[in-house]
Amino acid sequence: MKFLILMALSFSSVGFSKSEMVKEEVSKDQAKAVMGGIYNSFLQVIPYLYSDENLIEVLKKDKTKKEALLKNLTDLSDFFKSARHVEYLDRPGFRPSLESMNSHLSDTINSVQSNNFIFAQKRLGSMTSLCISCHSQLSSMGAQNAFGEALNKTKRDE
Repeated sequence: MKFLILMALSFSSVGFSKSEMVKEEVSKDQAKAVMGGIYNSFLQVIPYLYSDENLIEVLKKDKTKKEALLKNLTDLSDFFKSARHVEYLDRPGFRPSLESMNSHLSDTINSVQSNNFIFAQKRLGSMTSLCISCHSQLSSMGAQNAFGEALNKTKRDE
């Protein structure tokens, strides 16, 4: 009788562990999808982030370029806001950076809307530190796969 009870308990704990593992994998897949969107959106604002004053002057004069920057920043913001619902990113090490990132993006969008491009540029630069603060907490395998296929599709100049 004791043997049957032990067997039943061991099977129930294995089932629980397996469902927890599946839940963790789903959460990681959600995080990877969100991070892929963030990465693709961030690629669109990199030229502005590392531009000189000439591009800032162009943004002041050319409304279409300003609108394109605002669209890309809004897309980036939307992806970060959607990350609030990803359980994997709800961990103590990630949550504060995520909240700071959302705040920084809101300030950046407001700055671009009010033509304060230099502050927006500096704010974007500081956001990259927040990226590093989260990604440095990932395991080497997690860091390698953090963006899924998005990183593999990007070609870099040598």
